[in-house]
Amino acid sequence: MKKNYLKNKSLHFFKNVGFLFLGSACVLHVQAAEDNCMSVFTDMQHRFSVADVSFTATVGDLRSIVPFSYRHGYVNGSEYVVWKTLNGESEGYALRDLDGFDFNDDRSLKKPLSWHNTQVFDRVVSSKNELKGYQCIFSGRTRLNGRKVSLLRLLPRNDLRYGLAMAVDDGSGFPVELEVVTPQGAGVTKISATDIKKNDHALNIPSDNDFERFSLLKTAKAEPQDAWGFINIPPYPNIVSQGAVQMPDSGDVCPYQQFSDGIFSFRVYINSISSVSLPEVRVGALSIYRMHDANREYAVVGEIPMEMAKSVLSKVGDR
Repeated sequence: MKKNYLKNKSLHFFKNVGFLFLGSACVLHVQAAEDNCMSVFTDMQHRFSVADVSFTATVGDLRSIVPFSYRHGYVNGSEYVVWKTLNGESEGYALRDLDGFDFNDDRSLKKPLSWHNTQVFDRVVSSKNELKGYQCIFSGRTRLNGRKVSLLRLLPRNDLRYGLAMAVDDGSGFPVELEVVTPQGAGVTKISATDIKKNDHALNIPSDNDFERFSLLKTAKAEPQDAWGFINIPPYPNIVSQGAVQMPDSGDVCPYQQFSDGIFSFRVYINSISSVSLPEVRVGALSIYRMHDANREYAVVGEIPMEMAKSVLSKVGDR
């Protein structure tokens, strides 16, 4: 009787140890797979950041698909990027180390950099940026535009930011497709490269004087302070600047704070109460959400899902 008891107890012990071992092995396997996936991603960043390449891209959202030409160069330690639309007027934007200006060649016009839905691609593929709070999942391999590619999914951990779906060419290590996806998995913007090739000659980049001129034209931003108390900020976006802008219609001066995780950014504005007919607007990956209390109107504008924009202002009613 005692022998059977000891035998059953030993079997029970080894079974528990076995389950613990298998559980630990599964965790280690998942972690190793995630580390390997992230190494593919970071290797892509390092290769592409120093490359001299060009491609034709299609950029699509729920409203339209627009063709662009794209060129990337690396000169004297700096990354240069030129996006130019292939529809209508010859216009686009130029970047040096992720900062730059808009241009219109047909009108011989250059002006301060505005928001473009392709800028998420620029930030994701640059080795100057690090993904914070994302897990990388390897989804498999397939063929895309005749190329063997690895499929990566970059998903935010425990928050409402956009995720990313990326295809990386197995031969060159270059990105060939990037899609921005909502927390529910729906695509909002997709950028696809159709003919990536290394350039035979140096990139015809704008003058460094142009970049310096627009850099000097920027309004000095106040040193970032703590986030306003009514803002509900998830763990990873950090406050990067604050300032004020004058509204073109009313002339009101509206203070704002800007937040970024290095890839996506948004601003929170405070304004006087206005009659807003559309409190929620989304254009591609850009969301605009407005609400007000008894005294002020608040707005969130940036590259975040509408659910996150609402969460950012969720404490306004508690003031």
